[in-house]
Amino acid sequence: MDEGTSEKITSNSQEIERFPEIKIDSMNLFYGAAVSGIKEFRLAEESTIGEGLYLTSQLEAAEGYAKRRARIKLDSKPTVYHVEVSNLRMADFREKMTLDIFASKLKNRLLEELKKSNLPFYVEGAMRQTLEKINAHSYRSEKDLMWSHQNLSTEIIKSEGFDGLIAQE
Repeated sequence: MDEGTSEKITSNSQEIERFPEIKIDSMNLFYGAAVSGIKEFRLAEESTIGEGLYLTSQLEAAEGYAKRRARIKLDSKPTVYHVEVSNLRMADFREKMTLDIFASKLKNRLLEELKKSNLPFYVEGAMRQTLEKINAHSYRSEKDLMWSHQNLSTEIIKSEGFDGLIAQE
């Protein structure tokens, strides 16, 4: 795993900040599920911070997720899966600096979305709440920014060429 640093690129007198990145050649991770017998993983659609497969490097955390998920599903059997990942480019969201870069990009996207006239009132309200957090710098984690904006968050990460993100919970 190679850890990178954030870099700024100047283009037409406009600074563009890039997320710090981690390149994963090969890594063993865990997935905590409510059921056994999974043959193929699907990307989470209803998720905390965006589309994806939520993995952890800590066996104990995966066991906790499996038990939590099993409590809400009938006929469940908490199961931890060992998952090997390789050749991934991940945005490193473990530092506040990355959240600040993401907040700037999300702010621009939210302002674009708010120009649309057909937004449901609750979507517009969630966007305005997040913009208030961004303007006040009152966010503490990726969840503070991405909650209610999972699709936009996923689009931003993918548009930067990343396969996903690494965060601390």
